[in-house]
Amino acid sequence: MRKVLFTVLALNMILEGLTSVRLVSLPFQKEDFDAALHGGFVLYGYAALAAAASIVWFAKYSYAESSLALGLGLLLTFHICMVPACVMISNIPGAVVHGLLFVAFAFLFFNRIKCLPLDQENL
Repeated sequence: MRKVLFTVLALNMILEGLTSVRLVSLPFQKEDFDAALHGGFVLYGYAALAAAASIVWFAKYSYAESSLALGLGLLLTFHICMVPACVMISNIPGAVVHGLLFVAFAFLFFNRIKCLPLDQENL
């Protein structure tokens, strides 16, 4: 189960990291960039960067059940909140991806004991 955990975390890091790079650099990509119109995308780019960078903490602190619960809970909350936000702006692919990541993180959250290192499961 620990391999599943780190596979989902890596997928999250890649998807959110690529999204972040694309959206944070939006002002440099668009000649007609308007902060009032496109600023929300840049803000989401930084939120995606935070979601991607949080994976680094899992690598270091994923051995403790409380840290794992906090991190997984934070990521599943982030992704479920992004589903209606994506639907509101008619970004259906984004809603689907965030919905799938929510399901994956919810599954991992409810099975977090199985995601601990083998020597920690029996404590």
